[in-house]
Amino acid sequence: MSSRALILAVALVSTPAFADDSDPAPSTPAVELGFGLRGVVSINGYRSAAVPISLSTPAGAPARYSGVLDFSDTYLYVQPRLSLYRRSLRIGGLFAVTFPDAYFQPGIPLIAEAKLTFESRYLDVHAGRTRIMSALLPFPTLRDDDLLRFTDAQNPFSSGQSTADQQFGNAVEVFGWITPRWFVDAHAENLTDNILKVESLKAFELNAFGFDVGYRQTPSLARISIVRRAGLGVNLYHVDESGKTLALEALGGVWLNLIVDPIHSLDWRMHVIYNDGVPRATLATLNDTFRARQFSAVTALQYDYRRQLLPTFRTAVVGAYKRYVDSSIDQWSVIANGFYSVGLGVDVGLQYEYHSPVSFPAAFDDSLQHVLKLAVVGRFDMVFNKQFDVRDSPVNTQSGYLP
Repeated sequence: MSSRALILAVALVSTPAFADDSDPAPSTPAVELGFGLRGVVSINGYRSAAVPISLSTPAGAPARYSGVLDFSDTYLYVQPRLSLYRRSLRIGGLFAVTFPDAYFQPGIPLIAEAKLTFESRYLDVHAGRTRIMSALLPFPTLRDDDLLRFTDAQNPFSSGQSTADQQFGNAVEVFGWITPRWFVDAHAENLTDNILKVESLKAFELNAFGFDVGYRQTPSLARISIVRRAGLGVNLYHVDESGKTLALEALGGVWLNLIVDPIHSLDWRMHVIYNDGVPRATLATLNDTFRARQFSAVTALQYDYRRQLLPTFRTAVVGAYKRYVDSSIDQWSVIANGFYSVGLGVDVGLQYEYHSPVSFPAAFDDSLQHVLKLAVVGRFDMVFNKQFDVRDSPVNTQSGYLP
């Protein structure tokens, strides 16, 4: 047999009867999965103010001393993210559980966040249970709800059972990023009377609407920039009471560095809220205090020391003031604290709070005049199969990449 015939025979034997032109098996989607824990545990000692017998008689039960072990604001989350066919688009989700506060049914876990997200270079969309747009700035207190009466817009539908009513709700939010640092957002929210009720998960009657515009400096540059954050916002609430359908609220906030230094920094924050509300000559119920016409202002001064650029020590003083306009009632609080890092992500600290005596229904421990908290705070975060950068990283901010 010639060599040409041998080659032809081998080719015929090795060639399949038909060509396999089917598509290859699709690859497994590459999902980035993040999870983390923020644990906050404190021993709270407090002295309550004298409790009035009624709103019209100031004399009543004497002041009392007490203490409690508080683990509220402990927060556990899981966050998956997945790129779509176009690398410029991605979807994700966030599921988080927290313990809302120690004032009402302590220890009951709350689904704080359960939402889907869509991200692109210029647009973010969030839908589901989330942190509502009730505040423009964070304040240097041990817990987010330590000055909730002043720092956050009040939920006019709340019965006052939990601070979580003022912080979480069902919402649809749309963020537009004009530049990597400037953004606008529009949101429609469902605020409930008691978010700890199971039925609040499925309630989605939109009763609050808002619009914000803000500036946020890249975290890595925040300590060496004068302006760290600033914003303005407007909220509308469908209260439908006393011939008034909508209540208007305006918010403004600014966060500045007074000393621009990566080691020794001193920053100042100011946040104001004016709520046109519903006129209230007297404050008879907790819901009255949330719906009344009111003005709030919070300011804070914080010193932060970072040895070798690692978090080491910080101390802050926070002052807060509220005026109930129609009833001419004033309320104010002062907080001083200090925290020392004993390890990366682990802090110990001490916080003292003074709250002025109140002559209206107390909520969220308004009745506690002096509070001392000895606390341990731990933070743990991990990301598996990391693929995506965060929106406000230096690369994204300066190069305009995706979040």
